[in-house]
Amino acid sequence: MSTIGSQSQPPIRIGVIGATPARGWGTAAHLPALQALEEFEVTAVSTGEFRELSAVVALVNTETTVIETGQTVPVTAPDQVVLAGRLEGGAVASVAVQGGSAPVTPGFEVRIVGTEATLVVRPATPGGIHITDWAISLSKPDGSAADLPVPARFSPVPAAVPAGPPRNVAVLYREFARAISSGQPAAPDFATAVRYHQLLEQIQRASDTGIRQGADR
Repeated sequence: MSTIGSQSQPPIRIGVIGATPARGWGTAAHLPALQALEEFEVTAVSTGEFRELSAVVALVNTETTVIETGQTVPVTAPDQVVLAGRLEGGAVASVAVQGGSAPVTPGFEVRIVGTEATLVVRPATPGGIHITDWAISLSKPDGSAADLPVPARFSPVPAAVPAGPPRNVAVLYREFARAISSGQPAAPDFATAVRYHQLLEQIQRASDTGIRQGADR
């Protein structure tokens, strides 16, 4: 139990998604820091790296129209990516990325299916998954559902910062400031970029060969 003012409060229970057991800044610094604080209790860690995957990378829409001129131009970049695989922690994951179509609502959806409930993450306002705020809901097998608002104390920037791209940039600058003042690496860093470029190559290779790919190390 932690003490806030004169009142004793139960610890805040935290689940971490995307930590990698053997490496990564989150595992090396963030998890130990949370575990050292009595007001937090880390109750679940989901490892997010793919151990193996199969994929299809395709170009479906071969033409597009330039909005400003109305000109029709060829498209050469893939606009459909579908992959399925097993994560390092043993969980199974599937991902579908679709481009080249009219905007749809919601713009993204993350669905985490557990033994007792399903957690669904959608955009709270229009925008990409890494920019917009999230709307989180919990659904149980008995049909009940509840919205889970994100407590303001978990936002690293003041509430006055507008949602969307301004807040996204503010969070990045705050992380840079933390890294500079503490002398510790910023997250994400160059190693993160390298790891995800390796993942993209792995996805393309799985699609080109039709062979399930193991993780690049």
